[in-house]
Amino acid sequence: MLDSEPEPIIEHAVGLKVATTTAVALRPEPAVTPVLTLVVPCFNEEAALPETCRQLRGLLDDLTKRGLVNQESTIVLVDDGSRDATWTLIEAAHAIDPRVRGIKLSRNHGHQNALLAGLMSVGGDILVS
Repeated sequence: MLDSEPEPIIEHAVGLKVATTTAVALRPEPAVTPVLTLVVPCFNEEAALPETCRQLRGLLDDLTKRGLVNQESTIVLVDDGSRDATWTLIEAAHAIDPRVRGIKLSRNHGHQNALLAGLMSVGGDILVS
C-alpha cells in the first residue's frame, strides 16, 4: 500500500485534453481515412526540434494530400523534463500549426516512460512513435 498519492507525471499539455486515468479511449468506428498520431519523446531537443517539426509537418501534409491519412492527424511532442527551451519551442510550434501538440512531464522520467505517457494520452486509428 502506498503511503502517499502517486506523483503525477504530466505537468502541462498543449492542444490536448489529457485524461487522468490510464484507460485508452477507442474510436467506435474508424474514419474513412485513418487518423495518424505521431508521438515523439523529447529531451533537451532545442537544436533539433524546429527541423524535426518541419519534416514531420511536411510528412503529414503529403500523407493528407495523397488521401492516406485524415486531416485530423497530429504530431504529439512529449517533453521529458528538458532543461533547455524544448517546451517553449513545442508551444511555438503549436501556435503555428495546431496539428503539433505537446505534453510536458513534471521531470525527466526516461525515454520509455515519456513514450508511454504520450501513447496513453492520445487517440487515433494509427499511433506511431
